[in-house]
Amino acid sequence: MEVMYLKSGQLRTPLEFQVYVETTDEMGQVIKVWEFFCKAWAKHRALRGEDFWASQQAQSDISGELEIRYIPALADKLRADIEKVRAKHGDRVYQIKSFFDPDERRKRLHLMVKEAL
Repeated sequence: MEVMYLKSGQLRTPLEFQVYVETTDEMGQVIKVWEFFCKAWAKHRALRGEDFWASQQAQSDISGELEIRYIPALADKLRADIEKVRAKHGDRVYQIKSFFDPDERRKRLHLMVKEAL
């Protein structure tokens, strides 16, 4: 089995990962905000053609795939509660729908995402 490693030249999309937190202000009111968690460079692949239609059959809300180097703390956050983690690239926000380590060697993560409008 050939293991595919990410070459730095393929990682062209800078991402900021954010986590959803609830805090309270000085008056005791709950404030819900997205806070910075970490940064990573990604290889972005939008689903088109056959890939897009196949994803529509299985998971109707997947619009792209982000591939990053493995970050243990990020993987732990995703396992704990994937709904509370998102990726941001400039003004674009990506909801992470699923993720996996393709060769289970903790070298890279594939994130299946939907662009939030």
